[in-house]
Amino acid sequence: MIAVGFTWPLGWDNSVAAIVDGRLVFASEEGRHTRQRMSMREPPANAFFAMFRFLEKEHGIKPRDIDTFAVNRDPSKMNLMGKTWALASASNSVYSFTSSASFTDHIDFGMGRFAGALGKSVITGRPSTEMARLFIEAIYRRMGLSAPERMRVIPVDFHLSYAASAHYFSGHSSDAVILPVDRERESATVWSVKGGEFEKLLSMPRRLGSIKLLYGKAAVLSGLGPGLGLGLVPYGARDGKLRERFMSIIKSSDRLPYYFEYKDLFKRSPLRSALANDYARERTYALMKELLRGMDFKWKANGEINRQAADLALCVQDVTDGLMMRLARWAKENTGERKLSLAGSIAMNSRSNMKISDSKLFSDVFAFTASNDGGGVPGAAAYVYEHVLGGRMRRDIPGEFRLGPKYGEERVKKAVLRGKWNASNVGDDLGEVAEIAAKGGVVCWFNGRSEFGARALGGRSVIADPTRSGAWRKVNDITGRKWWRPLAPSVRYEDMKRYFGNSASVPAMMQTLRLTDKGAARLPAVNAPDGIIEVQSVKKRENERWYGLIGSFGEISGEEAIVNTGFHLGNEPFVETPEDAIRSFGLGGFDAMYIDGWLLRKR
Repeated sequence: MIAVGFTWPLGWDNSVAAIVDGRLVFASEEGRHTRQRMSMREPPANAFFAMFRFLEKEHGIKPRDIDTFAVNRDPSKMNLMGKTWALASASNSVYSFTSSASFTDHIDFGMGRFAGALGKSVITGRPSTEMARLFIEAIYRRMGLSAPERMRVIPVDFHLSYAASAHYFSGHSSDAVILPVDRERESATVWSVKGGEFEKLLSMPRRLGSIKLLYGKAAVLSGLGPGLGLGLVPYGARDGKLRERFMSIIKSSDRLPYYFEYKDLFKRSPLRSALANDYARERTYALMKELLRGMDFKWKANGEINRQAADLALCVQDVTDGLMMRLARWAKENTGERKLSLAGSIAMNSRSNMKISDSKLFSDVFAFTASNDGGGVPGAAAYVYEHVLGGRMRRDIPGEFRLGPKYGEERVKKAVLRGKWNASNVGDDLGEVAEIAAKGGVVCWFNGRSEFGARALGGRSVIADPTRSGAWRKVNDITGRKWWRPLAPSVRYEDMKRYFGNSASVPAMMQTLRLTDKGAARLPAVNAPDGIIEVQSVKKRENERWYGLIGSFGEISGEEAIVNTGFHLGNEPFVETPEDAIRSFGLGGFDAMYIDGWLLRKR
C-alpha cells in the first residue's frame, strides 16, 4: 500500500513524502529543487515529480498506482479567518501553477477546473481539500497523465500530523507521549498514543501565548533573522532584571502549564477576536517591545556582537527551556509514559531538547529531525496509511533521514566531466579527502541522497579540521554564515565518550551536549563559548561512507571527529542535485569536493 503526503495549503518548507509498505521511503522539500530557501508559498510540484521518478525507478510504482493523498492541515478544524486564508492561499497556488503551463492548457484545464473547484470549496467549506485535488490533477496533467479516477485527498489536523511524524519515525514501538510545539491555531499540544490510537490530552490556544512567537519575535527585535537566536545564546550573560521582566508575564493554572498575562497592553475588539490568529502575533510583538523597552539592539549581525542582544538570546532560551519543561512535566504527570517524542518548530531547539533529556523525566526523548513547517507531511501520510488504509507502520527510525532523490552514477559523471575540473575517481578510498581537510582545506561533501530537514547529516555537508581553531571563521566565511555561529562536529558513536563523557546517541543532531574540558581542547573549532554544542553521532550501519571519512580523518589527525555544516552558500537551501553541488563548489571558496566517488580540486 502507498500513501503520499504533501503540504497544503502552502506555507513554509513545502514538502512531499511517500509511505510504501509501512515505511517512509521518500521525503523532500520544494526549496531544494527551486533553490528558494524555505520555499515560501511554492507549490511542491518539483518535489512531486522527483518523488514519482524515485518510486518508479526504485520500487516499480507508477503514478497511476497512487490514489491516496494526505495533506497536513484540516480546514474543518480552522476558524473563519483560517478557512478564508486557506481558500485564498490554495486558490492562488493552484491558479499560479496551472497558468504557468501553456496558454492553451491554462484555458482548457486551469480556468475551467479552477472555477469548479473554487465553487465547490465555498459550498463544502473544505477549501484545502478541493484545491488540493485540483493541484494533484494538474501535476498528473503536466506529466502527460490522467489522475487516478478514485483519487482521495484526506486532510489531517496540523498538530496531529506533527504528532504522527514524531511517533511513527521515533523507533517507539510501544505507547508514548508526544509534544508538538509550533505557532498555529494551537501553540502546543500533548498527545497520548496507546495501542496505535492518538488522543489529544492538552491544547494550548495560541492567543494565550506561543513559545514559537516569543522566540521568533525576540530574534527579530534583537537584530537577527528568525532561526538565528540559538546561535547567539552561548555569548550571553544572565541578566536577572531582564529575566524578571519575562517571568512577570508567565502564569499557570490548574488546567494549563503556562499562559502569558498581557495585562493592560491591549484592548480586544470583537473584530480582533474574530481574527484571533493575527491578533496573537500582533500582541506578542507588542508585548516583546514593551518588555525590551530601553534596550539598544542597533548592530550589524555580522559585526561585533551586541552584548544586550546576546543577553536577550540567553534569557529567551532560559524562558523557552522553562516553558518546555513545564509541558514535559505536565505530560509525564498526566500520562506516566516513559517515552517522549517532540515535534514542531520548537523541537528544532536542541538546547531545550537537552534540558528535557537531562531531567530524566523520560527514559527516551526523541525529536523529529524535520521539525520545520514541512515536518508534518510524512506524519500526515503515515497517519492516513495506518488509520485510513488500514496498514501497519513499521515505526523504525529511517536511517539518517537521507530521503531525497537518487542521482545515478552516469549523471554524476557527466556533471563532473563537463566542467573539466581536476577530477579523479577515488570511490570509497577517502584518504585524500581526509588529508585535504587535515591540511586546513575546506571540502564539500555530496554523498548519495539528500537529507530531509534542516540538519546536515552526511549527505550534503561541508567538512573541515575541528582541531584547527581558525576553521570556525573560515568555514562560516566561505558558506556565508555569521562569523559567530557555532559549528558542529560529526563523531563516530563509539568515540563519543572521548569528547563528551558519555556515549549519547544523537544521529540527527537534535540535541546539544556539553564538551568535556579535554574534548574542548581537542576540538577548538567546534567549541562554543559555553562548551554546549550540537553534535551528530555516526554509526557505520547508518552511513558507511560518512563513517569511513571520519575514520580516515582520525588515522591522520588522531581525532575521530570532523567539522560538519550544511553544503550551501549564503541564504540558499542545501544543494540538491549534482549540478547544484558543482555550481556552489565553483562559486564558493572551497578547496575540494567529494561527490559520489569523485574528488574535485580547484588547483
